[in-house]
Amino acid sequence: MPNLLERLRRAQSFQTGAEQFDRYRPGYPAEAIDLIIPEGAQRVLELGAGTGLLTQDLVKRVPEVVVVDPSEAMLAILARRAPEAEQIHGTAEFIRLPDNDVDVVVTATAWHWMDPVTTSAEVARVLKPGGQFAIIWNLESAVPGWHQSFAEIQPHSTATPGGMIAHAEFPTTPFGPTVRHFIPWIRRFPTKHLVDLYTTHSAYRVMSPTQKLIRKKALQHVVDTHPDLQQESVDLHMVTEVWITQLPE
Repeated sequence: MPNLLERLRRAQSFQTGAEQFDRYRPGYPAEAIDLIIPEGAQRVLELGAGTGLLTQDLVKRVPEVVVVDPSEAMLAILARRAPEAEQIHGTAEFIRLPDNDVDVVVTATAWHWMDPVTTSAEVARVLKPGGQFAIIWNLESAVPGWHQSFAEIQPHSTATPGGMIAHAEFPTTPFGPTVRHFIPWIRRFPTKHLVDLYTTHSAYRVMSPTQKLIRKKALQHVVDTHPDLQQESVDLHMVTEVWITQLPE
């Protein structure tokens, strides 16, 4: 896990490039959404909502959805995708909602950019007693083949036996134990856009222009020469990891 300063620098890298992020990043499988939204939930808060890749599913399941994100560019795309959602431009460490306001808080592929102690306290404040806090990530499985060639050029988050525990901390007091779930699935993806997908990762986005050019050329060389990539589309072996914890009654 990057140190605090590097984590902040990477998080800020998503202030731009919203359209590319939205075009190439995946959504979330229905099985995972079933876990993070308990039956009877009426009002859900999504932290770090980005362009609404999860929000678009939340608004189909819950009467009221509130989203928070620090990027106005990403929220602009979210507004087109999920206009029903109430938007708040801000951060997870300071949530502009009243106490005991929501039934569920979720965050998708964003918890590792948040301060776990401050955010846990804020989530506990806005949740109703007994409310659920759910954290969800999409990760690529570390399978043999071209994935390994890409990882050697640009390390990025992949699913391992330890999952995201190696990269992020569990929510802290006053939350109870965290239960983890792992959901494997396949994403069919156009080969010609593989390099574009990998350039949405924060490790690439904080590079200098020269470093980015070198990195893209190296990734493109793998696409052009690897025998497994000489086809129109490839299978990305995904694992969605879900963490769920509860606020005491």
